[in-house]
Amino acid sequence: MKMRKILLRLTATASLLLLYAGMFVPHAHASQALQDYYNKLQKYRTTPAYSSTTPGSTTAPGTNPTTTPGTNPATAPGTNPTTTPGTSPTTPPEQSTPANQPGATLPAAPSGLTAAEARLFQLLNSARSENGVPPLEVDMRLVEAARAKACDLVTHNAFSHTSPTYGTVSQLLNTFGIRYQRYGETLAKAADVSRAHLLLINSTSHRQIMLNPSFTKVGVAVIPQGNWVMVVELFIKP
Repeated sequence: MKMRKILLRLTATASLLLLYAGMFVPHAHASQALQDYYNKLQKYRTTPAYSSTTPGSTTAPGTNPTTTPGTNPATAPGTNPTTTPGTSPTTPPEQSTPANQPGATLPAAPSGLTAAEARLFQLLNSARSENGVPPLEVDMRLVEAARAKACDLVTHNAFSHTSPTYGTVSQLLNTFGIRYQRYGETLAKAADVSRAHLLLINSTSHRQIMLNPSFTKVGVAVIPQGNWVMVVELFIKP
């Protein structure tokens, strides 16, 4: 406002000078000099108080014409311009499943097993796989020996590693003509196959036999007896 008043006063003064110049000074020289001075004053009156180097911009002096103060022109404050916060920019490498870890293919139960025996065989190999132990293969000669042992125990109402009819485990295996370097046996009486397996796998001594990596062959037997089953598992290293 003060600048505008000053310019107005200077304009008025220039006008008076032009008038006086016409009276006392040769018209050509005075008129041209004062006219130049008057034109300069008019130029200053039309010049804006501030300007921008960007066409069409109305940015005030001291600010950035393309960016809001305090922000990054390409990215919101506190974020990474190439990665979503809290995420990794690269995909983690895929991991393969070891051969004897959960999810590995297990051997199918042979057709010579009953449904209950096939289920017991699957539970046994699943437990070995979960613990990094190679799966077992069914030997039908061992299955026959295990069934004979289970029936003998049921018939004599016995529950022992020594069979009333077949004697010790080694005698049982010899009777069925089975050659071996090592052997092992587990017995269980339970309401069903799944519970029998849980009883055995949760027993330290039986678990050591079931997960022994030196055993490669197995024979399983499940003899139903009303509301319970007799289970026999025979393991060998040929």
